[in-house]
Amino acid sequence: MLRAALRSVSAQTARGAIGLVMVSENGGRRESGQVCAEFPELPIRYVFREQSVTPVEHARILLSDSHQAKYTAILHDDDWWAPHHLELALKELEGRSHAAAYYASIFEVTGEASILRCDHNLFFWFGAGYPPLTSAWELSRSQVVLACLLMTPGRYSALVARTESLRNANVVHTLGNPFDTDRMLTLQLSKEGSVVYNPVPQVFIRAHELQDGSTFASEMRDEHAARTTEWIVQTAGERPVDLARRFVKAVKSCPPGARSLLDSYLRSPWCVPRMAPHPEMEPELGALSPVVDAPRAYDRMKHVLKQLIPPAVLSAKRMVVERALRS
Repeated sequence: MLRAALRSVSAQTARGAIGLVMVSENGGRRESGQVCAEFPELPIRYVFREQSVTPVEHARILLSDSHQAKYTAILHDDDWWAPHHLELALKELEGRSHAAAYYASIFEVTGEASILRCDHNLFFWFGAGYPPLTSAWELSRSQVVLACLLMTPGRYSALVARTESLRNANVVHTLGNPFDTDRMLTLQLSKEGSVVYNPVPQVFIRAHELQDGSTFASEMRDEHAARTTEWIVQTAGERPVDLARRFVKAVKSCPPGARSLLDSYLRSPWCVPRMAPHPEMEPELGALSPVVDAPRAYDRMKHVLKQLIPPAVLSAKRMVVERALRS
C-alpha cells in the first residue's frame, strides 16, 4: 500500500513543488525503508520509531520537525492521490491568502478497483449552504461548524494546509477519542482561517479491516462520534440554541435531490440528540419529524420492509420479521 501511495506522489503534476516527503514508520518493521528506496526521484526522508504512538501524537511529532515548508500535505500510507491533487490545492491556497486549509473530495474504495462511495462532500456542501458543484467552495468558521456537526467533512489524506496553521490546529485533545480526530482537526483549522473544499474527488481512501476506525465496535464508534459532536457544540463559539436553529434552517433548505442522503446522516445515533438538548428547540426540531425527531434505524427498517413485503405475508410472518429486526 505504501508503494501505491508513493507512486501517486511521484505522479503529481506539481511534483516540482514538493520539497520533502517524510515517511514515518510509527512502530513496526523496517521494510518501508526498502520501499522508499524504490523512488529516488522523490526527496524522501524515512524516519523509524520502535514504539508506536497515537495518531494525534504522531502528527504532533511530525509537525514539530525542523522543516519550514509553507504548506504541508498529509497522505496515509494506505491511500493515494489523483495526479492533479497538489496542483489544484496550491492554486486554491495561493489565490486565497486568508485560507488556512484545502480539502479535496474523496473516493472511498476497496482495494484498487472498486469504489464504495463518494459522499463526503455532502457535509461541506451542507455547511456552505449548497453552493454549485462547478467550482471550489470557501467556508467560513461558522460554516465549517455546521459541516462538522453531521460527520467528518474532511479526511487527513485529502488535506493540504498552511504549515503554521496546521501546527496551531493540531492540538492533542483530552476526549480520549482516537476515532474522530480528523473531524476535530477540521474544526480547529477553521480557527486559523477559511477552509477551501474542492467537490471534485482527487483522493482515494482505502477501506480495509486494519484501519484505525475499523478496530472499534459500531457502538463505540457511535459513542466517540457523539462525544465529538458535543465537543463541537461546546467549542463552536456560538450559543448552542442558535447553532441548533442554523442547523434546522440548513436542513429545511436542502435541495430535494439530496434529501435522502442527508436524512440517512440525520438518523445517526450521534447527531441531533447530542446537538440540541435545549427545550426551546423542541418545537422547531419536531417540525422536521420524522427525519430528526425519530432517528431510529429500527423504525426506518420496518418502514422499508412494509414497502417491500405484501401486507398478507407481513401479517402472517410478523413475529418472525419483528424478531429479525431486533437482532
